[in-house]
Amino acid sequence: MDPRQKLSTVRSPRAAQASCSNRRPPVLITTTCLLAALAAGCADTRSEDGFDPTDHHVSESGAYLLTAERNPDPPRVGVNSIALDLLDVDGNAMAGVDVRIEPWMPAHGHGTTIVHPEKVEAGRYATEDLYFNMPGSWQIRILIDGPDGEDRTVIDYEVQ
Repeated sequence: MDPRQKLSTVRSPRAAQASCSNRRPPVLITTTCLLAALAAGCADTRSEDGFDPTDHHVSESGAYLLTAERNPDPPRVGVNSIALDLLDVDGNAMAGVDVRIEPWMPAHGHGTTIVHPEKVEAGRYATEDLYFNMPGSWQIRILIDGPDGEDRTVIDYEVQ
């Protein structure tokens, strides 16, 4: 395909959102449109304490949307904080959800202690016990068990 033809098929996030609103799309398209709309409306939203609420993720099955706020950012060796906002595909805060966070270092084949964040309010879970014992590339494996079943998402971290 000619590169000029590829460019003509690229649409803006607003155009993608508009095309999605014309019919009831499958979960993956709905999720993609929601994330595109969120990304289009986000500028530098980092607060003074280092949280960056623009860290958006979709669970593997597409059943859950997640925003992660981490402190410090970037993560450091030692104890860190993370707050998670969980939504269903319609944008509703998820209630009655069990969340587990597994810090994992793929290069070494090990992790640290699995954390069970506390429910702060409907759809919001937080912990100040996310521990990294060394610098390097880590994964934050977030395991979600809720009304739409078990699911997970993985966030890559570069720990300093």
